[in-house]
Amino acid sequence: MKSFGFSLLLTLVFVQTSLAQKVRFKSAQRVTKIGVADPKLFDDLMVLVPDIGSHSRNVLERQNLKPFMMPVRKLGFRGDDMCYTLTSCLEYYLNLKKNYKINLSPDYISLNLAATGRTPNAKDVLNFLVKDGTVNAAILPYDAGEITNAVFATAKYKINNYLFLFNGSARSMQKTFETKKALIRGNPVIVEFQADERVTSFREHEWGPARSGDYRYSFIVVGFDEAAKTFELRSNFGSDWANNGYIHISYDTFGQLASGGYVMVPEEYY
Repeated sequence: MKSFGFSLLLTLVFVQTSLAQKVRFKSAQRVTKIGVADPKLFDDLMVLVPDIGSHSRNVLERQNLKPFMMPVRKLGFRGDDMCYTLTSCLEYYLNLKKNYKINLSPDYISLNLAATGRTPNAKDVLNFLVKDGTVNAAILPYDAGEITNAVFATAKYKINNYLFLFNGSARSMQKTFETKKALIRGNPVIVEFQADERVTSFREHEWGPARSGDYRYSFIVVGFDEAAKTFELRSNFGSDWANNGYIHISYDTFGQLASGGYVMVPEEYY
């Protein structure tokens, strides 16, 4: 069974030719719905990030995007967890081509969504990034309390679309498979977890036994290790959380707690 799954993953990753690239462009133009949940379109729309995503067999054993991420931030007093997560993920794509100089404002998103009167979930924030985008944090600083007029005359950073890889009811094997496939191509995976409040005070380097709860937290999956059967997650809790803001989690625990998985379709590659 393991060998069959591995061979299937090999096949999906290696079929990355110039023809597939043309199909992807056509698929992107054809898709009009925001939020793609059809697995048949995942391979067409998911980018292969240049110089990071790979066809190498070694990447099937281990992949980690952490060296290409901006430093871990600590959620501000007024900040929203999901908005911080999504802007950090978008920064990853933008800074690969811009020498790591772009810091995006999560508060531009949260302040705009505040009118809904509820805490935004991943889909809310992703939809906003498709339609409106966000601004540089130099224009609207972290933990800002209000939107200033300066945002109307500045560039907006958007995404083309997003892929909804799985929901909480998906099988653990599917969650692991889709997450690994995205990472192999060089794409961070945004995940929503249902867990208890103890998560915010972790000091261990590895997530212990599953702690389900009523609180929603978001993380970015930046890597996996097939030998250890673990993913590595990036938090919004600052560099003093867990292992400098990152933590390992077993495939089994990930499968239990992950209630949603998403991948951005960045504008830069379409």
